[in-house]
Amino acid sequence: MPMTASHHQFPWRGAETIALLRDALARHDDVQLQLPADYHNAVFMHFGSDLGPECVNVSGGAELLRELARIHGLDTLAQLESSIAASSAVVQVMSPSPTVAITFKPKERT
Repeated sequence: MPMTASHHQFPWRGAETIALLRDALARHDDVQLQLPADYHNAVFMHFGSDLGPECVNVSGGAELLRELARIHGLDTLAQLESSIAASSAVVQVMSPSPTVAITFKPKERT
């Protein structure tokens, strides 16, 4: 994802990160959430693909946040689902370095 003036990167720190993400998403800023490496196996088990051994790269909408929130320790991500569903933001889940990118179409940026 290209770095822009409206792009923010956050390490996962649970509920503390949700508040930061919510603020950035309210401004329609693109965000990249870096999950701890320990989450790779759980992410792969939920979203495994044919990209190769234990690689994940899926795109979609709010439903991906709902799936991530089913992983133990990521349940607070469900709090962002309605914000994403109300927009046309794209959610991308990637691993082996577990990352969640949320991007907005340029016309949605404020």
